[in-house]
Amino acid sequence: PTSTELTWSPNTTVPAQGQQAVDYAAAIYPMTLAAGEVSLEVVIDGATYTYAIPQITWEAGKRYIYSITMRSNDAEIGGENGQSVTIEGWTSTEEDITLVPVK
Repeated sequence: PTSTELTWSPNTTVPAQGQQAVDYAAAIYPMTLAAGEVSLEVVIDGATYTYAIPQITWEAGKRYIYSITMRSNDAEIGGENGQSVTIEGWTSTEEDITLVPVK
């Protein structure tokens, strides 16, 4: 396919106050991406915030964690400089990933 769109439904509502963290996960094949080839969109109250993922190679056996901070009137995606990604190796423990069936 030339493009893939990942969506989560139903949409998650995060309270306007507090520091509740919400995690989303997607299984991605190992691949090399050119800058801007993949983007992430977050919609808050009808306003769309887009983050173009910089050039990166997603390698097998590693997980890539992108940080998103959502506030009542904006979103910071990828940290202050747009480059915030945590890369770490997978381990063989059962706590690494939980798959939840879609109802």
